[in-house]
Amino acid sequence: MSGQISSLSRGKPPVYSEHPDMSKERGASTCDVDELALILCGGAEYRKRKKFIESHILSDPVFADEDRYYLNNSEIIDVAIKRNIRWCQLQAQYNLSDEDMQIFYL
Repeated sequence: MSGQISSLSRGKPPVYSEHPDMSKERGASTCDVDELALILCGGAEYRKRKKFIESHILSDPVFADEDRYYLNNSEIIDVAIKRNIRWCQLQAQYNLSDEDMQIFYL
């Protein structure tokens, strides 16, 4: 437990490795991962929108989560306001819909 706490206090999430049995089972699967993802994601168009939105969120420093564990209440509110402003800018810039907003929050 103390190892996890010390790694979190440095601002880095703990690193977990995959169990060898899980790797073996994944390697033996005959399932088409892309096809399954399309089924689970709700289709190709939904997946395309999700990837588009994720690419903008993950590349935008306003949406970075790395320091969120160390923020006080007023800083959390400040970050939330900045994120909402940035989301509105992205929404206007790329003509994003209400459904895109749901994808964004997921």
